[in-house]
Amino acid sequence: INLIINGPDIKQVIKPAIINLEKYFIDKYRRSQQKLLSLQEQFDKIEEFICEKQHILLFIEQQLSTLISSISFIQSQIDQQNQQFQTEIECLNRDRLRTNQSTCATFLKSQKSLETLDAQIDQLKQKQDQEKNQMIQFIMTTVQ
Repeated sequence: INLIINGPDIKQVIKPAIINLEKYFIDKYRRSQQKLLSLQEQFDKIEEFICEKQHILLFIEQQLSTLISSISFIQSQIDQQNQQFQTEIECLNRDRLRTNQSTCATFLKSQKSLETLDAQIDQLKQKQDQEKNQMIQFIMTTVQ
C-alpha cells in the first residue's frame, strides 16, 4: 500500500501493461485467424479432392455394373448353349447305346454308325469348346 501511495502513478504502470497485453492478444488472434483460414483452405481442397474421387468411383461402379450385367447375359447364353449341347450329346449317347444293343449280324454296320456318332459327338464338343472360348474372349474384350 505504501508503494501505491508513495510510488508512481498506478495508471502509468498498468496502462502500458494493458496495452502490451492487448497487442499480444490481438497478435495471437490474428495468427489464429490466419491458421484457421489456412486450415479451412486445406479442408476445402481435401473436400474437393474427395468429391472428385467420389465422382470417379461412381463412374467406375456404373461401368462395373454394366460389365456385370453383360457377363451375366453372356453366361446365361453359354449355359443355354451348354444345355442344348448336353441334350444333343445325351441323344447321341442314347443312339449309340441302342446301336450297341443290335444283333451280331449287323455288327459291322453298327460299328460304322458308332464311329459316325463318335465323330458327331467330338464335333459337338469341339464346337462347344470353340463357342466357350469365343464367349470368354468376348468377355475379356468387353472387360478391357
